[in-house]
Amino acid sequence: MMHKRHLLMYYDKRFQKDPHFPLIAFNHEQMKESTTAGYLTAEKRSFRDITDRLMNVNMEVLSDLTNE
Repeated sequence: MMHKRHLLMYYDKRFQKDPHFPLIAFNHEQMKESTTAGYLTAEKRSFRDITDRLMNVNMEVLSDLTNE
């Protein structure tokens, strides 16, 4: 958060004027959160159950979810 605030206050306002900056900053935040969540899940005792579920995902259902 502090780094984003620092970039927004940059002397030539390049980040304030860039229309893509908010989207890119949001995407980076989402990637960071998903990476952290994946790491925390991997450390739990339920890792084997989670991997079994992921390996046995019904691809037809997954395809339907992504198409909606």
